[in-house]
Amino acid sequence: MNKHWLCSLLLLGCGSRPEAWDAPFTPTAPVGLDNAVVVMDTTLARALVLTSPGALELREDVLPVGQHVVKAQASPDGKRLFVLSRGVWPRRNASDEHPRLTVIETDPAPRVVKTYELDDPLSGLVVDSENEWAVLYVTSEDSRTVTNPNEIFLLHLSELDRDPIPVTVQSLAGSPQSFSFTSTLDMPNGEARRLLVVEMQSEVTLVDLLPSLGNVERTTSQVTIQMSLNQQGQNATPAEVVFHDADAASGLDPQLAVRLQGDTNVMLLPLVAPSSSSTRPFSVVPNLVDVGGQASTIRFVNTDDGVRLAALVPSKPSAGLVDPNTGNVTSITLAKPFSGIALVTAELATDASGTDIALLWSNTTPTIGLWDLGKATTAATHGIDTLQVGASVRDVLNVPGDAFPTSKILEGQSGDFYVLDLKARRSSPMVTNGRTYQLTFAPDGQSRRLWAFAPSEEDFSSVELGTLNPTELHADSPVWNVFDIAQSGGAGGRTAVVLHHSGGALGATVLDAVAPDSANTRFYSGLAYGGLSHE
Repeated sequence: MNKHWLCSLLLLGCGSRPEAWDAPFTPTAPVGLDNAVVVMDTTLARALVLTSPGALELREDVLPVGQHVVKAQASPDGKRLFVLSRGVWPRRNASDEHPRLTVIETDPAPRVVKTYELDDPLSGLVVDSENEWAVLYVTSEDSRTVTNPNEIFLLHLSELDRDPIPVTVQSLAGSPQSFSFTSTLDMPNGEARRLLVVEMQSEVTLVDLLPSLGNVERTTSQVTIQMSLNQQGQNATPAEVVFHDADAASGLDPQLAVRLQGDTNVMLLPLVAPSSSSTRPFSVVPNLVDVGGQASTIRFVNTDDGVRLAALVPSKPSAGLVDPNTGNVTSITLAKPFSGIALVTAELATDASGTDIALLWSNTTPTIGLWDLGKATTAATHGIDTLQVGASVRDVLNVPGDAFPTSKILEGQSGDFYVLDLKARRSSPMVTNGRTYQLTFAPDGQSRRLWAFAPSEEDFSSVELGTLNPTELHADSPVWNVFDIAQSGGAGGRTAVVLHHSGGALGATVLDAVAPDSANTRFYSGLAYGGLSHE
């Protein structure tokens, strides 16, 4: 037996026998918060919250959550954890637990701040990137005798004392498939507000969030737009929705655009002024535009010719720049079949021209591009500079915090990853010898490191982003996950928590996240059994 797990057994050799000793430990995937790591024990309906009071120190708090946890999700700022549970079903006794949503915070100390009892089990949860809203909804896991798949619940995160607001999403035939939020948009009629965008099988519904603040009725202002017919004569399926606020300089109304699955068209959805007799904040006048091929992604961008919708078409390869006011398309020939785009204007802009700079990447060729959209229609090269990297790119990760604003992480299709310096136009490879590593960061970038680990292996690495120096590290047990968290209690330091999960045991190796060293670690055992021991 591994000596670390033996410590877990010796820990509880005396005294009363805790309930956790006899129950099988069945955890969900761990969740990292700003200053904590949380593991759900679904058998005992509890959250094991790990915080670090100081250097190489670990503390465990056990908090109650609902029975049969189906979803645990951190807020984007890492300050809260939302836990959805199904409760007891079927309920046969008045004491049987209802489905619930539990909200946990960890600063200044771990605690449950709110519990919402639900009438029916829900498994879907989306938290707004601006930490203002959360959506609870029905998924295919929530099988009941009668289900309203279009019923959702809106939770305003600044008003946790209010009950979730029930809303039935309008549709002609579909049910919600995904949810996203716009930023605050200046409406042509009425005050600015945000919209909840609900994508369905062949429709998009826009839910006005402003009235929801003032009433708890089941109806809110909604607009449903049916997608156009595709080449097979069926209503197309929305694949991506993007938005842009009104632009007074170009006379542009607030806009949404929809990329259609398996279709060469995109759908523009300008939010225009409604009729004078309407009290709605906007009306939608759809416009269908063919971009010359199936787009892999779309994005609103500011170019030397005004606001445009950029649609990447890898099969050409090209990019269509769509004028939202007219629907006219300017086709830009690209050197490579770029499939992904991310705006990096804030990181690289050196003037006040108001035009964007975009990072382009390809999932089929080892090339990235920087696109100066201030030259998109006037320069012979369309403002695109290309750079070779070692592999085609699967995804691009942002580096949290502001210590390395021009750094991006390119995840290669081969398993290797690359640290891209946008300003220096340089890509540095991190070779993984064919193994696919998972990458994590400190949520606020304060440790100035990224962590790379392969689950079930004992070796893992950190990379100092300033020097690009990788440090190989070792744990005496297989790694389950790695988290970089702030130390609690105002200590000011950072701790790396390396979790180990084997059978019914849970342990953790902790080390200094700023200056990691395998010779300076501490192992904690007994985390699943109601005890905490270290060596």
